This record gives sequence, structure tokens and C-alpha cells, in this order.
Amino acid sequence: MTRLELFDYELPEELIAQYPASQRDGSRLLVMDRTTGSLSDQHFSDLPKFLRSGDVLVLNDSRVMPARLLGVKRDGGARIELFLLRRTGEGERKSAASGTEQSGTSRTPSPTNVARPGQGDGMTVFVGDRAPGKRTAFSARSGGSLRPPLGNGVLDVPLCSVPLAAPCASDEVFEVWEVLARPARRLKAGDVVRFGDELGDELVAHVLRKTEDGSLIVAFECAGSFSEVLARVGKMPLPPYIRREASSLDVERYQTVYADEIGSAAAPTAGLHFTEELLNELRTQGVHTTFVTLHVGLGTFRPVRSELIEDHRMHEEFYHISEQAAATVNAAKREGRRVICVGTTSVRTLESAATLGSDAACTLSPGWGATDIFIYPGGRKFLVTDALITNFHLPASTLLMLVAAFSSRENILAAYTHAVRNHYRFFSYGDAMLLL
Repeated sequence: MTRLELFDYELPEELIAQYPASQRDGSRLLVMDRTTGSLSDQHFSDLPKFLRSGDVLVLNDSRVMPARLLGVKRDGGARIELFLLRRTGEGERKSAASGTEQSGTSRTPSPTNVARPGQGDGMTVFVGDRAPGKRTAFSARSGGSLRPPLGNGVLDVPLCSVPLAAPCASDEVFEVWEVLARPARRLKAGDVVRFGDELGDELVAHVLRKTEDGSLIVAFECAGSFSEVLARVGKMPLPPYIRREASSLDVERYQTVYADEIGSAAAPTAGLHFTEELLNELRTQGVHTTFVTLHVGLGTFRPVRSELIEDHRMHEEFYHISEQAAATVNAAKREGRRVICVGTTSVRTLESAATLGSDAACTLSPGWGATDIFIYPGGRKFLVTDALITNFHLPASTLLMLVAAFSSRENILAAYTHAVRNHYRFFSYGDAMLLL
């Protein structure tokens, strides 16, 4: 058993990057031989020197959503901050004229679990997947509960009375999300929080329940497109160690240049260093690039609170691997070419979907999935990842443990000591490492 304190290290506060480098690929790059621990100080723009034709670069294309919401509690006016983690259901719109349901078009993997108010003190919950004709409506009175027999991503949401802020118009939408709240002690089931210009009812959150992890399940009510309202009301979710408010700079720089599928509550930060020009240079060199999606949530940044790391349990996160990505990676593994993961989220995606055949050959399976994989020294072995590009991580974090598992705890802590002595910049907007 391994004690958490073994992954601690001293970091001067001035080395925590508060802003990104002036140029994405202008950040520094500490190159390490993961076997010997030897180090070389470089810049990220030097990356092509260390990759070769035939390598496969795997990048996480999840897009950060404006997940930070600042509002007030309707009863009493207390200031409340909500932080979106993941959608537990997809927005539904019910036509007042026809009574029919209309669904959005998201690639979010979780089945739908979307609440709308019913008559009196009850509620109607639509449950189902995205296939036409497979949605079912259930009704329950206040205080009941619904346990739909569905797969990944459905949370057990006890039903409660959710009063409307205003009479339900034909274009009003309810979406059910898991969120963090601050201060969480001020909220209980049935509470209502308002967001928007002058704290009107542009976006309203109805608290459904608290989870065992301390997060909340809330139903968001808005008129029109939830994503459009969120874009107006939400703020970029900078991590708490960046001690400033998000600005227009962060809208661009706290997002990778290849970000596509929206759904992350934090950036896959190793990818922030890439420019389109650098990616094109690598492709010209013969390096293959392919994309996977893992929506960064509580599983990635939740602190470890247990004294023994083996007792820690990861929060589930959703991922997607396309047929093309799986084929590209599988071909590389068959032919002995390197698979280089950009970031710990890409590692966790590939290693979650990999299986080892009877012939000891590794196969990556395409499709949607949910993972709570926890990689740490002495745990599971890496089946797919041959090299890793990653940022410098927080002390005693699961991300640091993953990197240590890819090399060794001693090598990584020695590299971090070198980085501190040489004034590397740490964490989300900081510098990077390349482990070969």
C-alpha cells in the first residue's frame, strides 16, 4: 500500500502560471527518458526533433464549456456559484400545440434523463436514448423516485416538486446536470438559483438532490437553447490556483486549437501548447494525428483525500473513440510504431478501451464509454501508450500518480525538482514535459 504523502513536493507559489505564454508553442519543454530519468531542457516548438515518421499523436478534442455560473438564491438572495460537471440528461422541448418531444443533436454518450414540471406537485421525466421512438415519459408525484433501467450515465434522480419561474412556454427547456456548488451548505432539494443579466430568470436552476460525493443534481430551466443561454451567462472555468477572473484572453487560450466536442469542465491542458503550424509541421514530417474525446470532469481534478492512494475512487467520465482513431492506433501497435498521448486524458481514454488478446496483441475498441480508471505506480500496466506529453501537475494528484506510473515516482519527483530549480511554470497555463 502506498501513502499519499509520497507524491507531495514543494512548489513556490510564484511558479504557478497565472497567464499563458505569449505564444502557445513558446512554452518550455522538459524532455525525459522515462527509463533512465535523464533530462533535457527544450522549448515546445522543438517537439518535432523528438518525434519521427510513423508516430501516432493522440489528442483529446473535448471543448471546454463556460461551466462557471454566478447567481443568487431566489429565497433570501444568497450569492451562489455553480460549476457544471456533466449533463445527466439532454435538453428536451415539448411543443405546447402538439405535445410531442423534440430532442437536440449532441454526441454526449449518456442516455437522457430530463425533467419537466407536470401538473400539480408532480413532475414528468423523459427517459431514453437518442434513437427515434425510444423515449418514454414517466410521471411521479412529489417525493417519488425513478430508476430507469438504462446504461452508462443515468443517475438515480429522486423526483420533487419543481415550480416554474413563469408559465411554461412552448420553447422552455429543462436539462438535468451534476454540479458543484459554493457554498454548498446553503442549498437543499427544492431550492432555486437564478442566473443572467441583472439576475433575472434567463437561466434558473432547481436543486433536485445532493449526491454522496457532495455534488448536486439540478434541473436547469431556460427559454430556447440551453447552450446559447450558457454561452451568455457562463464564464470560463479557470482553476482556483489561477487567482484572477477569466477574461477574453482565456476564451481563446484556455481552449486547444483543435477543440471540437463541447463537454469539459476543465481544459485538457497538454494540448494548449499546440498551434496549427506546429501540427502541420509534424504531419509534413510523417507524424500521424488522430483525435479522441474525453470530457474532463471531477474524475480528473478531484483531490485524493485517502491516506492510501489505493483507497481513492475516481469519478466517472465519458469518452469517445471513433472508428478511424481506433484503426490508426491499432495499425501503429501492430507495426511497432509509437503511440504518443497528448495529456493524461488521452492516456486514460486509450487505456480504458484497450484489451490484450491471447496472442499478447493490444486492440483498441471504438465507441462511447465511461471510465473511472485510476492509474498509479504498482497498479495496471500501460497497454497502448508509448510516450506522453503532459503538463506539470499538482502535488499528490491522480495526474501526478499517472505520470509517475509511466516512469517512476523517483524519476518524476527528480524531474519536478529540476523544474523548480530552473523556474519552469507549473499547472494549467504552465510548461510541459515529454516522456519518451
